[in-house]
Amino acid sequence: HALLRLFSPLENDWCPLSREVRQLWWQAQQQLLEERARADREQARADREQARADHAETRADREQARADHAETRAQATMEKYARLQRFLREQGMTLPDEHPENGA
Repeated sequence: HALLRLFSPLENDWCPLSREVRQLWWQAQQQLLEERARADREQARADREQARADHAETRADREQARADHAETRAQATMEKYARLQRFLREQGMTLPDEHPENGA
């Protein structure tokens, strides 16, 4: 234990503190340590939550990229189908869904 004392400029000497003041000082130090530990725990919790949020955002970005890729593939397939329809019409043929009795 370090001895806690105050310096008195009037007496130009160190003044010993009462037992009660030393006890209050010790309690304040303990409370400070507890508050620092609590703050550290809260920071660790916040860091974990941020990591979870970052992971979820990364996962969402990946899923969006997959959806975008699927949309691109669907558009390419539709374009191929449209080219095929044009080619068949040019050859005098129709696809079953374009047949006149289907109302197309």
